[in-house]
Amino acid sequence: MATDTEIADAQALVADRIDVLTLLEGSRLPKREIVDDLGYSRSTVNRAITQLADAGLVDDAPRGCQTTFVGSLLATQYRAYRETVTDIVRARDVLRVLPTEADLPATALRDAEVVTPEGPHPYDPYHAVEDVLDRPDADGDVRVYVPSFSNPRGLELARHLAQTVPLEIVFTDVLVAELTENRTEEVETLCEIDGFTGYRTAGGPRYTLIIADSESGTQGAIVTHTADRNLGGVIVTDDAAALRWMERRYAEIRAESEPLEPL
Repeated sequence: MATDTEIADAQALVADRIDVLTLLEGSRLPKREIVDDLGYSRSTVNRAITQLADAGLVDDAPRGCQTTFVGSLLATQYRAYRETVTDIVRARDVLRVLPTEADLPATALRDAEVVTPEGPHPYDPYHAVEDVLDRPDADGDVRVYVPSFSNPRGLELARHLAQTVPLEIVFTDVLVAELTENRTEEVETLCEIDGFTGYRTAGGPRYTLIIADSESGTQGAIVTHTADRNLGGVIVTDDAAALRWMERRYAEIRAESEPLEPL
């Protein structure tokens, strides 16, 4: 059984020599070709191959060097880890407003477009959400979970959308109370539209979920909000794994909700 030291050494070796492992996954190569392909000195390649072979990650034979099964498994997982780190760092300005206990997984960030209100175009996040909502055609539908309206045009967008495609929205009880107090007529108008179905829930996360289905495919958006209800940013994705998580999370929220009664 591997010791903690051996595991730590293997982790450091994969991180340090991932380029060599990746190069040797496809075919067996002589060391001179490794030198040419990676641009390293002969001594650096010899040292790297010795380290990798001693760890069981590369097979060093007279006919050439090749990544072993174990080496390939570790290289694949390390590349996936680097991609995940990249996704998180790219989205950090949107995610930083979420509480520590937020249930948003790294899967939801995969290959996503990240839009923040910072910089010279503060309305870009609103445009990104509207682009997602405009995606469905006549055969599509939109599902939304929303704890807070960062966009003052939220109800207006919902009314317009419900007149075009089936729209389902799960509101939090807190948001329903706010709308009841301040925008009762607008909500009543929305509820009268045949294409709209409303629900309310006592729980739910602090981010908004949007799932827009169309004949050409599905697109999802995650909108974050600060504690004082300002916009944190938007994450837009059509990645299959991210969408599967969004579909599952929305279904969980929806299952814990109840129909929105007339205000």
